[in-house]
Amino acid sequence: MLRTILFFVSAFLYSAPLAAQWSWGISGGMNATLWDWRLKDGSTGFGYEPGVGWQAAARIGYQVSPTLDIRAELGGQQIANRLTNLTDENGNTIPNSRIAERYQSAGAALLARITPNRNSSGFYLLAGPSLAYILHATRRYSAGLKPGEDSPGKEKIDLGTAQIRRIQWRAEVGIGYHVELGNTGTAGFEFRYQLGLGGISRSPYVDSRVHTGLLNFFYARPF
Repeated sequence: MLRTILFFVSAFLYSAPLAAQWSWGISGGMNATLWDWRLKDGSTGFGYEPGVGWQAAARIGYQVSPTLDIRAELGGQQIANRLTNLTDENGNTIPNSRIAERYQSAGAALLARITPNRNSSGFYLLAGPSLAYILHATRRYSAGLKPGEDSPGKEKIDLGTAQIRRIQWRAEVGIGYHVELGNTGTAGFEFRYQLGLGGISRSPYVDSRVHTGLLNFFYARPF
């Protein structure tokens, strides 16, 4: 029995390096983010509309087996939100009013790429954690929202005053498709969903979740 176990362990250790393969690549695309913010007493929501941003990353992958690949990514991302049809202190709607915020972050992800079977025609699944650190943020606003300003404006958001939590842990799941390009590598696209695991606001009175959908295109090749 012991000899049998040692035989299979030895066979696995001998064959694993042969099946494994390192690769590197780049990816980029766009995202849409939904900011689900509301007061903790449930009385009202903030009314954020989805905003469009972007993502770009460098990636390195390790093929553990024909059906499993472990990938690390390092890059930058912008997430955004919008508020429209704002009201004044009397509750009256301000015509053509709009505020748009953009948050820039640097981050990393560790993802498992799972191919259900070898004959899946290039489709695969993705899952894993990611981490982002918010570097800075800006706000654009329409004309007339600030006293004495009759034209659209832009300002930097003070993340401390706004009680924004800079470090964001997220869970990611997705589906992708790739095609082989011969000896030059692979190319494809991915749909991914990011769920913020902690609130982006540090305010004790606000529940704040950020949901992001991503469409990425990528190119990768073996070392």
